[in-house]
Amino acid sequence: MFRLFEGCESLQKVDLSNFQTSEVGSFSFMFNGCKSLTSVNLNNFNTDLIQDVQSMFQDCTSLESVELNSFELSYAKYFQSMFKNCNKLKSLNLKNFVTEEAFKMDSMFMGCSSLTSLDISNFITEKANDMSNMFNGLSSLEYLNLLSFNTKSCRNFNNIFDGCEKLTIKIDKDNITIPRLKIIALDEKLKQKTIQLLIIIIIIYLKLIIHQKRSVIFQPKKNKFYKIKKKNSFIISSS
Repeated sequence: MFRLFEGCESLQKVDLSNFQTSEVGSFSFMFNGCKSLTSVNLNNFNTDLIQDVQSMFQDCTSLESVELNSFELSYAKYFQSMFKNCNKLKSLNLKNFVTEEAFKMDSMFMGCSSLTSLDISNFITEKANDMSNMFNGLSSLEYLNLLSFNTKSCRNFNNIFDGCEKLTIKIDKDNITIPRLKIIALDEKLKQKTIQLLIIIIIIYLKLIIHQKRSVIFQPKKNKFYKIKKKNSFIISSS
């Protein structure tokens, strides 16, 4: 079924209830570019031999509903760009996915800007090598459970959470290792103190700059000091 409906831009609905997929090895690019497709039900699909689902729904920009309850994908290795740019899709339940052989997962959900619910709580990622851009652009998603994620084999995390403006993630810190990623949790009081400290530092810095433009003469043996303004400099002298 490789590229079966690819580029069918006017396709709005498709009935695949009688499809036999028990001997199929790839669904890659199956609906790629079906820009008018609004819903698809693949609950009857047998995925026992599937190894590749990359770009399966890529650029299905009108897709609002997809049913994949029968998908297990026990042998699938390539998941990259599977739902890329499905920007009208609001909910995805992939808790039945068995991804223990997953190798490529980059850009899997990239550009799904309307997603408010994404269940990937059972994903197994120990063999995944690339997760770059995986969740890039999920600007509507507020919560993501990644407790099952193990990233020990992953070498590329570039832009994995780029554009996730509202997102809170739940992880197992013993299984997640993302180079150069720093997670800083500050409560409101600490934030306020940090801001106040920054303001003080800025004020001190500005004062130092101003004082650099002044010339000062100081006589330590005298007790009284007078400031005499002379042109652009100040002279401190004693009587």
